[in-house]
Amino acid sequence: MSNYHWYLKQRLEFDSCRYGNVSALLWDTELAYCLHVALDAGYYLQYMWTWTTNHSTGQTSRDLASVAVIDGGE
Repeated sequence: MSNYHWYLKQRLEFDSCRYGNVSALLWDTELAYCLHVALDAGYYLQYMWTWTTNHSTGQTSRDLASVAVIDGGE
């Protein structure tokens, strides 16, 4: 059994009436997880994703050093 989950994690939508259609998409060759988007109406968008883990520090006896994972599944 695998621990990997493959499903849609994020969806980007663009208001074509306001900003025009997407004319170009490009993943950055130097910055991992950076997407460049050019729109017909002259707009440029840059999306950057990062991996983070939020957790408590476990510094005191009241802090149980918990880590939570949310994947949207049941």
